[in-house]
Amino acid sequence: MKKGPLGLALFVASLAANAAVPADPWTLVPALPTACYGQQDDFDEVLATRIETLSAEISRQAELNGQIEDRFDALDPQEKQRRMMDYMMENPQEATKVMQAMQSMGSEAAESHQVEEEGEGEQSQALAGLFARYDAALKTATDPIFAKRNKISAIGSDPEFEVLSRQLEQEYEKLCPQWWKGDPFRTWLAGYREFLIQGIPAREEAEAKGNAHYAMFGISAASYRSTIKMEAVKKYLMRATEVYRRRVDHATDWN
Repeated sequence: MKKGPLGLALFVASLAANAAVPADPWTLVPALPTACYGQQDDFDEVLATRIETLSAEISRQAELNGQIEDRFDALDPQEKQRRMMDYMMENPQEATKVMQAMQSMGSEAAESHQVEEEGEGEQSQALAGLFARYDAALKTATDPIFAKRNKISAIGSDPEFEVLSRQLEQEYEKLCPQWWKGDPFRTWLAGYREFLIQGIPAREEAEAKGNAHYAMFGISAASYRSTIKMEAVKKYLMRATEVYRRRVDHATDWN
């Protein structure tokens, strides 16, 4: 059951403050709902809570990761040079790998980002097409009824208004099985999830190369943790929110 805006905000904040992101953040993704109306389940609240949990953990970890880079930046140039030369003399093979990783990092990161941006654009375009189809189907089913109902002046007393409102509800519920209990939104979300998952390895590899220099300069990166998977899950949950908020909230919304 949905809560009011203030109640939902407090509910989400309290849960997020005490929640922890599991080792596999994809386990935070709930089963997709099958109800026709948003008020018939708590899917929206669950998504909001888990998005908030992920956002908090991403921010927390990003701060820890940033502290490592801060320690690197705090070294003066002479100290950096000394540490680098010592590392190259003591670990020549590893030093070569680090230098190669640093040299390829920029181009590979840019390529990975471009592929991700292009893929996101294609996914967004496909979803926009589905939204247009859904809106058109709903419009075709309900516009004639709205046209009749809009001619009624005595909204509160004319029984025909209530009859037409029930017809609007019935037409929506006829569309529900196609759009909210099965395809095509579920198929799109499954494809979007796969798109996000496939992009993770390349991004993590580029990130690892970007961190390779810490060892050379004697900086511990033990507290470093990638946020890439969490960011992907958050993107998916936000898209699921976007999709399922298209449902009519309650049957009485037709009144």
